[in-house]
Amino acid sequence: DEHAKTFWSAAKFMSTMRPRDAILEYVIAISNNRNDGVVKKALAILTGYVVLYRKLNSASFGVPHHRPRIYIDHVYTWLPLL
Repeated sequence: DEHAKTFWSAAKFMSTMRPRDAILEYVIAISNNRNDGVVKKALAILTGYVVLYRKLNSASFGVPHHRPRIYIDHVYTWLPLL
């Protein structure tokens, strides 16, 4: 899917380079049902990361336009998760 291309590239980069932490910001459409399989597949290659996400709208922070985004935080863990 063309819309998930950047997200997929970031996931591949992270699986290779293993940064300690990364925050991805993307359009909210990446989290819809049509792209759900792409996102799950990309996140599956990120073993060792704790993944947290939050959907935010810039209007909630005083910006004068409506721009919903998803922010995905990846924290690499060196210890195995239980």
